[in-house]
Amino acid sequence: MKGKLFVLSTCFLIVLTLMQASCGKSGTTSTKSSNLSITSPSKSSTTSSPSGVLAKSSDNSVSLFVPNYFDSDNSLWPGAKIAGSTMLYDLVVLEKPKSSYAAGLTADDFLTGEHSVFKDGVRNMTWKQSSNITIGGLSGVTVQMNGQNLGNYEWDVYLISVVADNNNFYEIIGWANTVMQGVDLHDLQNIMNTFKVY
Repeated sequence: MKGKLFVLSTCFLIVLTLMQASCGKSGTTSTKSSNLSITSPSKSSTTSSPSGVLAKSSDNSVSLFVPNYFDSDNSLWPGAKIAGSTMLYDLVVLEKPKSSYAAGLTADDFLTGEHSVFKDGVRNMTWKQSSNITIGGLSGVTVQMNGQNLGNYEWDVYLISVVADNNNFYEIIGWANTVMQGVDLHDLQNIMNTFKVY
């Protein structure tokens, strides 16, 4: 009788140990998988990040995929389709109807000169080489610019992308103060590259 009880209790302990090992193993696997998708989002596709949200204009005509800590703020840039900020940078989307401009105007014309949104608000501007881009299926240009904001005379770094469809020019502008630590311009550009017109 003692032998049977010993065998039964040993079998019970073995089964219990196997069940715990199995549960622990599957729990560990799912935790690792979950952590990887959260802490290692693809740099090439900001939209794959589970911590982001889709920010749409009030008329649902344009959108950006932004971090979930992005605070919308329409007072940041009056008339912007999308406007808001994080602790590190500000971001706006402007829409300019082509019918308001002379025929033949290009996306390049919005970077400098009389059509630039910076001509009256930023001084000591220095421009890097612009590049041709395609965002949301729309062609345009993108450039980095450094300048001194006239409102507070601080130096800012700006990323400016301008694209166009048949009816409008769209300016996607992100900027940060140059003294801010932790600003990753590649991440900011990746966010700007999620721009979409509906």
